Amino acid sequence: NITTQAGLTFTPMPVLTLSGDYNQKTTRDKIRGTSPIKTMLNAKAAYQITSWGTFNLEWSSEKNEGEVQAGAVASLNIEKQTLNRSLNLTLPIDNPALSSFVLQASWKSVGYRNLAKVDKSDDFYAQLVSIEGTLNF
Repeated sequence: NITTQAGLTFTPMPVLTLSGDYNQKTTRDKIRGTSPIKTMLNAKAAYQITSWGTFNLEWSSEKNEGEVQAGAVASLNIEKQTLNRSLNLTLPIDNPALSSFVLQASWKSVGYRNLAKVDKSDDFYAQLVSIEGTLNF
């Protein structure tokens, strides 16, 4: 295997952080005589709305032509795009027993394409919306 990685984090303003990374993995399959490549590209933006709230935007893209799974090189040819938007709020509470209330709302979408199949029966687009609250004691 040969793996190449690169990443960068940039803070143009104290309230904004931008980051990204690139990862490429080449797996050499001596039995089939192939060298499939898996490429991952990730980007993230975090914006601090207030001292108690952050908005996050995360995007990732994967192109996978094959990799080692369960001890063997799996023949794949897929593309996957993921986008996650989330709002994280930590509200302080002035109480001897309760310190804060954390609210997290997120909306995630995933697009998947199986490039090895012509009929597109494995392709899908999915979304998930979630809201979670936590009391910290």
